[in-house]
Amino acid sequence: MALAANNSPLSYLMEQRQRLFLYIFLPLTVALALIIPFLSLSNILLFLLLVTYFIFVIACFHNEWGLFLFILLRPIVDFSTATTIFQINNFNLNLAALLGIAIIIFTIWIIIKNYPAFKKISLLIPWLIFLSVNILSLFFSISLNASLAELARLLTIFSLFVLGFLIIKNNQDLTRLIKVIIFSSLVPSAVAFYQFITGTGLKEGYDLRLFGTFAHPNMLAFFLCFIIVLTVFIFLNNDRKKISSLLYGLLMFFSLFLLVFTYTRGAWLVFFIFISLVGSFSFRRFLILICGLVLLFYMAWPSFQDRINTLVNPDPYGSINWRLELWQDGFTYFKKEPIIGYGSGTAALVIADNRGLKLGSPEPHNDYLRLALDTGLLGLLAYGILIVSLISSLLFNYFKQKRPKLKMFNLFLVAFGVALYIMSFGDNVLNDTALEWSFWVLVGALLAVQIKDRRLVRS
Repeated sequence: MALAANNSPLSYLMEQRQRLFLYIFLPLTVALALIIPFLSLSNILLFLLLVTYFIFVIACFHNEWGLFLFILLRPIVDFSTATTIFQINNFNLNLAALLGIAIIIFTIWIIIKNYPAFKKISLLIPWLIFLSVNILSLFFSISLNASLAELARLLTIFSLFVLGFLIIKNNQDLTRLIKVIIFSSLVPSAVAFYQFITGTGLKEGYDLRLFGTFAHPNMLAFFLCFIIVLTVFIFLNNDRKKISSLLYGLLMFFSLFLLVFTYTRGAWLVFFIFISLVGSFSFRRFLILICGLVLLFYMAWPSFQDRINTLVNPDPYGSINWRLELWQDGFTYFKKEPIIGYGSGTAALVIADNRGLKLGSPEPHNDYLRLALDTGLLGLLAYGILIVSLISSLLFNYFKQKRPKLKMFNLFLVAFGVALYIMSFGDNVLNDTALEWSFWVLVGALLAVQIKDRRLVRS
């Protein structure tokens, strides 16, 4: 009987956790303790570095908690992308990059434990095609460091998709995940509100743009768009008499308020397209309410009027004409390397080398131009396959789904995805890692839950 007890699943699990602690986490903890005194970090970065490490430890012992904590942390550390923590040869590692490395290692471990399920992941082939093109581009890259960094970033997005699929088991887990993503906006939103009150945002002309904990106001804006989408979903599906419904409703309008003061027209358009698409299927009253609020903002706020008016009548010296000129130049550079491009993550370098920095940011402000410069027509085709596969899968589930809430959530992700990929023609949406993490982990989780539901029905 003692032998049977020692060979029980619980005993085996405890033995594996002891080995994990002794052979991995104990040496890592000692190494970190030895390295930290030599790091020149601010208190906040040092604290966040330690938090990243302990979340990694928690993730390996409790997968779901770890996933949730990683998601909560990513928007908070976005500001750290400009601060190097470790430098290996000419390769700089910031805190966001270290968080990405942790998530990739965690994902590899989860895949090893769940390999049969991994092989059955929806959208796996389109993702692997897209990643393979980026790996191929390493051999032709004008900057191997930039290409490796971009490939690693794309791998983190893929990792979140895989983790959502493999870790989220049922509707309750999916609901918790949605709420965790919403809660991940609280710290960035609080910082953005502080910037609004104190006037410490990014000064741009007469406008003071909020950016929260993000590296740029545009990144906060697109992230807030997704948070609004999720709060709308929770609000519409909650019992309106519950206090939690009121709180989600308030958070929705608070996020909408902050979104306005990022002054990011692209994010405004994403939200408007999303509301229009969802409103064309249902919730027309909600669409009318939002349109009324937008009209109220337009009438009451001159800066908001100016931003909207320049969409219809662009300023000859404004950002829209600047973008058009940038895209024309970028297309010229693309024609020199049309098949495989200059290497993943090198678009900004190509533009800077050819156009200089005096004409403004070298970022392409167009995801499709970025991919064309990075990985050529092969990369564009691979990304197009991924987008079409994603939208097709969500639409398929929308029309096949019988459960009202899951059906609605498929519609919400389709509408947001379409809006996002339309707006990718005019901004660096793919570069917003926090948003991409949140979006793709939910896509993976939603597809997994519905596949498991269909299997239960068949059995």
